[in-house]
Amino acid sequence: MSSRSNETEKDSDTGLWILASFGLGAGLMYFFDPQAGRRRRALVRDQYDHMCRRLEEAQRVVVRDASHRAIGLMAQARRAIRHDEPAEDAVLVERVRAALGRFTSHPGAIEVSASSGVVSLQGSVLAKEAGMLLDCVAAVRGVERVDDDHLTRHDEPGDIPELQGGESRTGARSEYLQENWSPSARVAAGALGAALAATGMLRGGLRGWLLGTIGGALFARAAANRRLSHLAGGDGELTALPVRMSETPYAQAQERFEQAPPSGARH
Repeated sequence: MSSRSNETEKDSDTGLWILASFGLGAGLMYFFDPQAGRRRRALVRDQYDHMCRRLEEAQRVVVRDASHRAIGLMAQARRAIRHDEPAEDAVLVERVRAALGRFTSHPGAIEVSASSGVVSLQGSVLAKEAGMLLDCVAAVRGVERVDDDHLTRHDEPGDIPELQGGESRTGARSEYLQENWSPSARVAAGALGAALAATGMLRGGLRGWLLGTIGGALFARAAANRRLSHLAGGDGELTALPVRMSETPYAQAQERFEQAPPSGARH
């Protein structure tokens, strides 16, 4: 039995070597073809250079985003440790205006004023958004009290010009509940997805298959920065890519260059 198993292993190794030799020979023939080999090598080299530039740019973006987030976390930690000085009225108004857009569908319909930490709101707002709006303003850093005596609540927009149109707001959402993720969040999610997929492949079985599926989906979501429903069904927003390498503009230009007659033959 041992001799037969050894022969089987030798046969399988020989078959793998034969397949590898055929693959290597086919690759050499493809890239060193006398007629189209030059264009193919140039195309691969161009694609490689483009990929390296994209990776370098992505690295700079991720590092910059992570550094900005670290600076923001440090500033929040400092504010939590020590009490901030009272903010100026103009600064407080801008803080409140920046927060209004996340909690009301018509931020332009509300006028904001501030005096010694007391914020006054005046204008029209939908009744269903009023409670969340007041909580949002009260949570703004530097606000001591909110005066909403001049804030008019409406059950329906009706004929009020300020309340026409607009999009419903759900307030501040977590990073991973938004449609577009930041670069650092995409890197973290992609690394976690790759780790889950690798763990699932090594574990095997039903649990391994589930882990691999979840990890693959998370990695695809982070890499494409699109919802999984868009990746699965498609929404028609993706730009059509060339079907073949020869359809790329670089390959077409290179083909015209190779087909042109030598300079010495032009008379």
